[in-house]
Amino acid sequence: AIPLVVLPDSSALQTTTIEGSINPDGVFESYHSHFYPFSLKYLALSLMRVLNRPAGKHAGKLDHAMPVACMIVVQFYSFYRYLSADTLVENLVAKLEDSGATATTLLEPVEVPFLKLSEQDQQLPEELEKLLIESLQLRHGYDAKKKVKVSDKDQKMLEMETRLRACLHTHQDAIQNLGVGLDESRQSLNAQLLDRVMSLRNSGPTLESPGEESSFTWNEAVKQIKLVSLDVDRSEVHNLLQTYHRSGLLKDFFETALPLSSANSDAVRDDPYPPPEFIANTH
Repeated sequence: AIPLVVLPDSSALQTTTIEGSINPDGVFESYHSHFYPFSLKYLALSLMRVLNRPAGKHAGKLDHAMPVACMIVVQFYSFYRYLSADTLVENLVAKLEDSGATATTLLEPVEVPFLKLSEQDQQLPEELEKLLIESLQLRHGYDAKKKVKVSDKDQKMLEMETRLRACLHTHQDAIQNLGVGLDESRQSLNAQLLDRVMSLRNSGPTLESPGEESSFTWNEAVKQIKLVSLDVDRSEVHNLLQTYHRSGLLKDFFETALPLSSANSDAVRDDPYPPPEFIANTH
């Protein structure tokens, strides 16, 4: 396996410093200073995208139906507290080196476009920026007091959630206009992935002694690949199989994958999330 770091580009990967902390009892302490590797625009757009998710469509149920969705996103953002943007990248590269990646296989990180070029110099609405800062101050105060859980029973959290949602709703058009489209991000990701793969082809193995010529070829490199993993939408694949199942075109396939002697064969056929036995048989 060859690890590869994928990050948002420098429009989002920027060190943000916050001054002050708000305790769970509401007391503000000005002497605290904390910093994060992502911009406030990154946080604002992340919050907006979570709130725009249809209820029930996210595997972790993190969507607008969750009472404290915004404050959970703020908590995720805070997991990177006390890491600058540069340190985050350095730490990731160091992790890869520790895992055994060599100079030949240590690939340059992929940077996916996040903010539109035309929006990178634009300021966030002042009230939204202040509220994002306040939410991070509150999260810092809770963490300092070891109150880690984001509870929908916590009045302070609920009040901040309500204010965040109202402010995000007021400025939703401006916030949504910040980010590049999915197609542009995907195109950039694919192009950079291809570039990193080709860099492996061009680099070849490290020679053991000076002057030694390598007999290493691209075909030999390909032969070293034992497993390739692709992420696919399981539900879409399942729906496709069910369509052909009903048509009878994959009758032999289903009879092989789902043995008729199985006592649970009918239940498995109707199960939208087949058990491991189904997956093993289909493979």
